[in-house]
Amino acid sequence: MKFIKSKLFIGIVCFLVAILVGFVGVPMVNKMTNETVSVVRFKEDIKKGTVITQQSIEVVKIPPAGLPENAISTPTEVIDKFAVTDLQKEDFATTAKVSASAPDYLHELPKGKMAVSFSVNSFASGLSGKVLQDDIISLFTVVGDIQNLTKTEEVTAENHPALTYLKVLSATSATGIDTDNKTKDEDGNLLLPATITVLVNAEQAKLIAGLEQNGTIQVAVVSRGNTEYAEKLLSVQQNYFDQLSSQEKQELELKEVPQPTDTLPTEAEKDLTPEGGKKNE
Repeated sequence: MKFIKSKLFIGIVCFLVAILVGFVGVPMVNKMTNETVSVVRFKEDIKKGTVITQQSIEVVKIPPAGLPENAISTPTEVIDKFAVTDLQKEDFATTAKVSASAPDYLHELPKGKMAVSFSVNSFASGLSGKVLQDDIISLFTVVGDIQNLTKTEEVTAENHPALTYLKVLSATSATGIDTDNKTKDEDGNLLLPATITVLVNAEQAKLIAGLEQNGTIQVAVVSRGNTEYAEKLLSVQQNYFDQLSSQEKQELELKEVPQPTDTLPTEAEKDLTPEGGKKNE
């Protein structure tokens, strides 16, 4: 009898536990499983320093477990902000990835390098406003007063070997805003670059400064979006300066070597024998 009561008690307990799980536990698990939170996600690749637009983002819902640290859920916290680093499509927006101010590339200049800007004198000379940060460009130049050339004179542009491959740091509008083919002014028009800033050494800076005052510069894009190829081109440009430096060093060493004189021996020197004595008369 006691055994039967014991089984009955256990059965009642199991029944109550089943009811508790069915009516309390299962709904709680379902609620936790179905719960989602909103987060801003990028719809396209965005380069470092680019202004983020509404067209570049979307709001999606994900489980809380997949939410990254410091994730941004409100689009207004991202729109018109700058990308702090290169952003990939379907990355989630976080406070560490965007900034209210543009990254200052001038604080990241390599040792021995400097930044120099030159003016975009016409729509065509600046590649129709299509130059972007990190492009590798080549500069073609015309020195002299083009306006006063006669109709029979031919205008020839030259590509100085020191200005063959240059890395673009920024393309900047006349109001000082870095452009990216997407930035618009208050009227909705695309901002066009008025200047282009490039990474150079001292010799290149001198050449560009001279051309800014006395010549006309035409930009040609050589590489975009291919980091490996861009590094190879910049290496080729550096090799030019390495070889130039080596040649100058050799020329300097040659100047320091005593050169043989062409002075004819005197009559007294002619009479001297190799041993230092006089010839027999």
